[in-house]
Amino acid sequence: SIINFSSVSGFVGQPRFSTYTATKFALRGVTRSWAIDLAPDGIRVNAVAPGLILGTSFHATHTTRESAEATIQGIPLGRAGNPGDVARAVRFFASEYNGFTTGATLDINGGVYSA
Repeated sequence: SIINFSSVSGFVGQPRFSTYTATKFALRGVTRSWAIDLAPDGIRVNAVAPGLILGTSFHATHTTRESAEATIQGIPLGRAGNPGDVARAVRFFASEYNGFTTGATLDINGGVYSA
């Protein structure tokens, strides 16, 4: 099983992060292409697309406290994600419970579906 990491940015553009956004959009396409290419070998390829996941070096570096608080106000579940939220999704994709899913991207964003 191959698990790629996209982002909520791979679904909705992010101002001033065009290169990051482009790579995350591209990973979604690569995930689907590899899923088709590798399926005959029994290899599943999926992706996770996290939103705001606090407690990570990415957001510690690139997200201010004020920005995080503003983002959280727009998350329907009312909180930021944490590394465990992402780990559980990765574990599912890697496990035997996921024997027939390939080419999928799982949103891990608390219900955020627009910019």
